[in-house]
Amino acid sequence: LSTQIGRMKGDNGPGSSNLAKYNDRIANDPNQVAIIKAFKDIQNFCSRLNLKQNVEDIACELFKQLHDSKELKGRNRAIVVTTCIYWACKNENCPRTLKELCAQFSIRKRDVGRCYLRVMKLKKAGKIKITIKRRAADPRTSESEKYMIRFGSALKLPPSVINMCTKVAGTVSKLGVCAGKTPAAVAAASILLVTQLGCHVKPQYYREPVAIADAAYVKVGTVKAAYSKLFQSSRETIHQRRFGSKRWIHYFLSNSKSVSSH
Repeated sequence: LSTQIGRMKGDNGPGSSNLAKYNDRIANDPNQVAIIKAFKDIQNFCSRLNLKQNVEDIACELFKQLHDSKELKGRNRAIVVTTCIYWACKNENCPRTLKELCAQFSIRKRDVGRCYLRVMKLKKAGKIKITIKRRAADPRTSESEKYMIRFGSALKLPPSVINMCTKVAGTVSKLGVCAGKTPAAVAAASILLVTQLGCHVKPQYYREPVAIADAAYVKVGTVKAAYSKLFQSSRETIHQRRFGSKRWIHYFLSNSKSVSSH
């Protein structure tokens, strides 16, 4: 659907023809058409990913500035749109991994990564200035904790288990146990640890490493490597936060080998 501005029947005013010409000029302007199409893509993708309105607004504003500056002229629109959404998500502390966005839009991670680095350079040079106020992040919440509800929901874990995974991920971040690992990998490893521990009490809590990796959009090897680091200090992690059932903790402390063997 589109709106056509023009002269109504019986309207012979001097401004009516000018409005029609102005409308035609906008509709036929390649620059305006490109911006309108990009805005529609951003709106559709943000709706599909259930992102907040502020993320969509920032992504649109960023695309408009990049388009007007012509710094990314010739780049694929899908790549620039994905970059704008990824940048807006980071700006608004909305947990979305680059690999996840690239999978949704069917484009290569490498292309978006290069475009993102270019955008960061432009921002540092002062060529990009976002006017929308950034939402302040909660300093008490780690990056890995922000992913937990979404990953846990994708794995159909009960709220009590998701809560335990969140506490483990927060403690891991504070202790620096998995330093060098991405927040998504830490979140996935925390889920693997808790579900491995809980499956001995309630088998329905168990989740395969492959399923966890798919939910977190990371490789299985990455999850297992982070889990290996996490498991080595898991006794300390469990005791740093007094959570969950004593039965779980008692089983873990007395059967740690069986947990690590999965």
